[in-house]
Amino acid sequence: MALLGLCLFGVIGAIEYVAFDRELQRTRVQALDGALAVVSHLLDETRDEPGLATLSHRLSDMLLGHVGTRVWLVGRDGQLLYGVGPVPAGDFAPGHGLVEVLALERRPDIGRIVMTIDDEEGRLLRGSLARILVLCLVAGTSVAIVLGRVLSERALRPLARISRQANALSATSIGDRLPEQGVDAELMDLVASFNRALGRIETAFRQQQAFSADVAHELNTPLTTLITGAEIALAASADDASLREFLAAGLDDLHRLKGIVRDMLFLARADQGATVDRFPSSSLADVVRDVIDYHEAALDDARLGARIEGNADAPVDAMLIKRAVSNLLSNATRFAAPGSSIVIRIASEGARYSVAVANDGPPLPDGLVKQMFDRFHRGEPSRAQSDQHHGLGLAIVSAIARMHGGSTFARSADGVTTVGFTVRAAGEVVS
Repeated sequence: MALLGLCLFGVIGAIEYVAFDRELQRTRVQALDGALAVVSHLLDETRDEPGLATLSHRLSDMLLGHVGTRVWLVGRDGQLLYGVGPVPAGDFAPGHGLVEVLALERRPDIGRIVMTIDDEEGRLLRGSLARILVLCLVAGTSVAIVLGRVLSERALRPLARISRQANALSATSIGDRLPEQGVDAELMDLVASFNRALGRIETAFRQQQAFSADVAHELNTPLTTLITGAEIALAASADDASLREFLAAGLDDLHRLKGIVRDMLFLARADQGATVDRFPSSSLADVVRDVIDYHEAALDDARLGARIEGNADAPVDAMLIKRAVSNLLSNATRFAAPGSSIVIRIASEGARYSVAVANDGPPLPDGLVKQMFDRFHRGEPSRAQSDQHHGLGLAIVSAIARMHGGSTFARSADGVTTVGFTVRAAGEVVS
C-alpha cells in the first residue's frame, strides 16, 4: 500500500508540475508576443518623428506596465540605441523568453529589436508548487498507509476467523465443517471448496478405517484357525495322520493369507500411482477366450455358458487384463441364473476400449452397485464363502483399469447385471 500510494501520488504530482510549467511557459510567450506587438505599434507611431527621444520615452512608459520585460534597440551599425546593459545573446525564440526582430523597415535607423522577459516569478512559482506537491506526496502516502492497514485488517478479519475454525479441526472432528452462514460473499466459494475437500478427506478416512477393520477381520480368521489347530495338536498326542491333516488345513489357510497379502500389495502399488508398461496391441477377444477356457470347469458346474461379442486390438498388459476379466467372470459365475449365458462384450471408441461382463439374475440394489468396487465388499449379506473369496476381486479390477488410464462401471436393470472396465491407449506402443 505504501509503494502503491507513493507511486500514485508521485505520478499525479509530476503530471501537475509539468502541466503548470507548460502553462507558465505559454503565459510567458503570450506576454512576450503582446509586448512585441506594442513595440511594433510604437515604431509605427514614431516613424515620422526624427530621433529616438519620443520612441525611447514611450518605450519607458510601456515597460512600466510590463514588469520583467526588457527591450533593446540596436542600430544597423551595431551600436546600442536603447536599453540597459549588454544585449543578450542566445536562442531567439518565444519559448525561451527571448525574441529578435531584424531589418525593420519602419525605422531605417534601427537594425534590430531584442526583447526578453524575466522568469524570476515563474521560478518562484515552480519552487512553491514543488514544495506543496512534495508535502502532498508525503501526507497522501501516510494517509494511504494508515487507511490501507485499517481496511486490510477489517477485510481480512473474516479470513482470520475461518483460519481459526480450520485450525480447530482435527482427526477427532473429521466430520465437522466450516460454517457457511454469515460468511461474506467473497469468501463463500472458498469456504464451500474447503468443505468439499473436507468431505473428500472424510470419505477417504472412513474408507481407510473400514479397510483396516476388514483387513484385521480377514487375517484374524485364518490366524485363529492356525493357532487353535496348533494348540490342539500340541495338547493331544496326535498320530502322524492327524498331524498331516492339521498341516494340510494350515497350508490352505496360509495360502489364503498369502493371497490376501499379495492382493493388498497390488492395490497399494495402484494407489501409489503405478502404471503399466504398454505392450504390442493384443486382441482382447483372444485374451477373453483364454480366460473363458480357464473358467470352463466352473462354468460347467454352475450350468452356465459364455460367449464373446465384439473385438478390438489394444496396447495393454495382457496378463493384467486377463486377471481383471477373470475376476469379473468369477463374480458373474457366482451370481448368474443357472442355465443362462454370460456375455462378454468388447467395444472401442477412439483410443478408449471397454470390456463388459453381463449376466442374467435378479437386479441389484443401487447401494450395492455403487459399493461393488469397494475393498472387501461382498455381494452376499454375510461373509459366505469367505474361504474362497475375500472381497478384493472387483477392487483389483478397478486398480487395473486405473493403471491403464481407464475406469470401471456397473449397472443392474431388467434382470441383467453388467460390470466392466475401460482402458485407454496412451504412449508409444512397442513394435
